[in-house]
Amino acid sequence: MSLRKMTSSEALPHSKLQRLVLRQIRAASTRGSSRMLNRVVLALIMVLIFPLLFVSASDPGTTDWPMWGGTPDRNMVSNAKGLPASWDTATKKNVKWVAALGSQTYGNPVVAGGMVFVGTNNEGLRNPKEGGDRGVLMAFRESDGE
Repeated sequence: MSLRKMTSSEALPHSKLQRLVLRQIRAASTRGSSRMLNRVVLALIMVLIFPLLFVSASDPGTTDWPMWGGTPDRNMVSNAKGLPASWDTATKKNVKWVAALGSQTYGNPVVAGGMVFVGTNNEGLRNPKEGGDRGVLMAFRESDGE
């Protein structure tokens, strides 16, 4: 719709109805630009969020396990095949390696960059210079636990 300025010969006396129509036309043009802005913002949000779908859809069995649940969706399910249903730490049946920790652990293990990180306490005196019950972050190689 095109609005042009009326000449004096075309001008009509302003009535309440004319003022109402003009107000509606102005409001419609404002809503149109607001809708366009909303569409641009929505498109930007989609562009920024779409890649996150692929991050959370990654297979936790073949990648690092950097957080509780493995991936941002935290569904606690691994797609890896052939996982053992039982294990025994004493006989090391279905266990890759075992590490001595303190009497408490904090959080869950984090697997990243070929390392396994575990928060524990200093009850096993990991560092004899540090006496008492202190928090310790231990790091082990994923391959052999050393």
